[in-house]
Amino acid sequence: MISEPSLPVAPEWGLIDRLKFEKDAIGIFLSGHPLDNYKLELKEFCQQKVKHLAIVNKIRTGDTNEEVLAEFEGIKNRELVVGGLVVVASQRMTKTGKPFGTMVFEDYDDSCELALFGDDFIKFKQFLTDGYFLQIRGRVGERFRKEGDWEFKITSINLLSELRDKLAKSVTIQVPLERIDDNFMTQINAILEDNKANTDQQNCQLLFEIYDREQNVNIKMPSKTVKINPSNHFLEQLYSLDVHPKLN
Repeated sequence: MISEPSLPVAPEWGLIDRLKFEKDAIGIFLSGHPLDNYKLELKEFCQQKVKHLAIVNKIRTGDTNEEVLAEFEGIKNRELVVGGLVVVASQRMTKTGKPFGTMVFEDYDDSCELALFGDDFIKFKQFLTDGYFLQIRGRVGERFRKEGDWEFKITSINLLSELRDKLAKSVTIQVPLERIDDNFMTQINAILEDNKANTDQQNCQLLFEIYDREQNVNIKMPSKTVKINPSNHFLEQLYSLDVHPKLN
């Protein structure tokens, strides 16, 4: 008789590790998506999607149809701000000995390849790393003295994990007038105390927007003394109260 082997006790994998192993094993993310932790950043600070970058690539390579041309009309000569995940990145040398880098960048719906050359490569090469979550800002325009040769020119790259601290100045809690009573305010106070006790810095202004549907009236009431940290846990607690926080 062979005894059944005992499995060692091990801590549960974090979301990113679990999803990475899922994709390595079966080729897809099964129990979620790595960008799930950054849904708020994508919603508030990334106005466009990776599909818009893919459209620029199709225009450059001539892989077009009426639908692609129509969508391109809406983004050409415009600034795009896109969030996503670096799936694969590499740094290589051209035939003339100049360094350059490429990355496959994806969000929930699409993926595309981006390339960095010359000064852009020197400026942004630290972001060419597998698994980085990025906000990429750039402009769709024609290359210098090359009419009809369109490109997405990257102007800045930021980590999605740093966007909230850099860009979020205030959180507005939208509450209908009929919801406000002693019980509701007790729950709000408990959430604020928990935020103060469990986050390192509270630099974000807190505002309440009270609205009366019948009278069609909105009143904004900023807190003069309370600052908060807009962490995922804090926002989830607010959503659980069925109120709708907004980052500004």
